[in-house]
Amino acid sequence: MDINIRQANEVDIPLLAKIGRQTFYDAFKENNSSQENFEKYLSEAFNTQKVTDDYHANTTLFLLAENKKKKTVGYAKLRWDNRRDDLMPHHNYIELERIYVLKKYWNMGIGGWMMNEIFDLARARGYECVCLAVYEHNTAAIRFYERLDFQNIGTVLFELGDVIERDILMMKNVA
Repeated sequence: MDINIRQANEVDIPLLAKIGRQTFYDAFKENNSSQENFEKYLSEAFNTQKVTDDYHANTTLFLLAENKKKKTVGYAKLRWDNRRDDLMPHHNYIELERIYVLKKYWNMGIGGWMMNEIFDLARARGYECVCLAVYEHNTAAIRFYERLDFQNIGTVLFELGDVIERDILMMKNVA
């Protein structure tokens, strides 16, 4: 599949909110302990105002994956605000906060395309590492990251409404 990865523009904000909500829903609708908390998280994390605020933060970058027909099939959110400094062995890192592909395009290699672009971007910006947090029960994603040579370096907490979940913090050297 021919995929183009591009940096999102301000006009893409409504699309980012929509695709973020849809992809998170598809990925985790079966793995949540409270539908009420799940819906609350979706409405708070993926509303247009929140995405607008994130887009305008000077430590955030959104990427869109598009097929040859220019249809968006996935997205990624990167950040470099050093919020993981206490857990990272290196402090020259960029964090992949989100990477999601629309369900219709799962298992087509799009995640790998996106990850390679993220590694290239990290190197071009002078980062030594890419880190990410992945839900501890998302075994498919954990295996995917391990195949890309990410290493488990600890755990972090993730708030899903009133529920606190554990994520595995993973890191890959890209320098």
